[in-house]
Amino acid sequence: MTTEKTPTTPALDLSSVPTPEALEAAANATVQKRIETGRRVADVLAKLRDAYAHAAELEKEFESAYQDATSGAWSPEELTAAGIPTPRSATRARRPRSTARRTTRSTKRTSSSTRSDQPESN
Repeated sequence: MTTEKTPTTPALDLSSVPTPEALEAAANATVQKRIETGRRVADVLAKLRDAYAHAAELEKEFESAYQDATSGAWSPEELTAAGIPTPRSATRARRPRSTARRTTRSTKRTSSSTRSDQPESN
């Protein structure tokens, strides 16, 4: 009996193995894409921050113009009827300031304080 050796086939398909250079190029392309998209996000956020800052400035300018208009020429109701919204600062509820001076003294009682449910010691 003769035993013939059959060639063994590898478990891996090695017909299209990338070169180290091709693998490095693919990795660099991925990193470059991350850099580009990350920069775009940062650029848009910077523009958004600047736009919010500009909007805040314009809102203050609007509040000032509204205040000027309501200090003699227009009533708030007339401006509203004309389609002009009330500035946010005019619609915020403000707490009146108390003229009474607040004390910094603690109002907590300690456990040795006399309580109404404990009999007094004489």
